Amino acid sequence: AQTEPYQLKIFNSHFEPSEDPDNTYEPGSIVIEERSKMKIATTNGWIIPTEVQQSGRKRMSVGDYLRGMHDFNGLSAKNQ
Repeated sequence: AQTEPYQLKIFNSHFEPSEDPDNTYEPGSIVIEERSKMKIATTNGWIIPTEVQQSGRKRMSVGDYLRGMHDFNGLSAKNQ
């Protein structure tokens, strides 16, 4: 079953410069690490969200949000 797109607001985040000079991720690509950390690629590093809110849900830590997700396919970040 296809999941409908939804908005995820980022309330808190920080930036980590890329340590890989050959960063192959397109800006806006989302990487999930160990169901506890979300990284959004930029041209020179990563935005690391720490607190988010999905449409119609309460604010929560990224770790809590990721533990509740079942399907990570098709994740992408778009500026709205």
